[in-house]
Amino acid sequence: MKQIAVLGILLLIFSGCARVTPVAYSYTNGLAWLKEHLSPQDKILCWTDYTSLIRSYVGDNHTLDASAQYALSLALTTDDHTKTIALMQKYNATYLFIAQAELQKAERIAHISGTKINDNSLLIIGVRKGEIPGFMIAYMDENVSIYKLRT
Repeated sequence: MKQIAVLGILLLIFSGCARVTPVAYSYTNGLAWLKEHLSPQDKILCWTDYTSLIRSYVGDNHTLDASAQYALSLALTTDDHTKTIALMQKYNATYLFIAQAELQKAERIAHISGTKINDNSLLIIGVRKGEIPGFMIAYMDENVSIYKLRT
């Protein structure tokens, strides 16, 4: 079934009916890392924009449901990393996926949770490829930062 879907997409692209944007390609290495390293029980906390991308590449059972949007926005924008850790534990998330493009959306994401973005906000630290207390860097490139929750 996946082969038919891929073939259909390729036909649309090569016929000129669809265009491929560089956005999906920019996350390919990070997605490939996730696919190779996730265990079946691992969950990924990411902003909702990336949920479908990760699900289609890695598998349906690895991301949190969009119904947890408030928790996701708080986890990404708080400057209290213990809140992020507590939310990840609540939702059994192991990994944190932060895309470079989230910097452009940071204020909107923070608005959902009622927080204010500052230099200590987890999302800002992740975009700048910094260390986050309670996490270890699992994978990093120019487009994606993936952190693993320390146990």
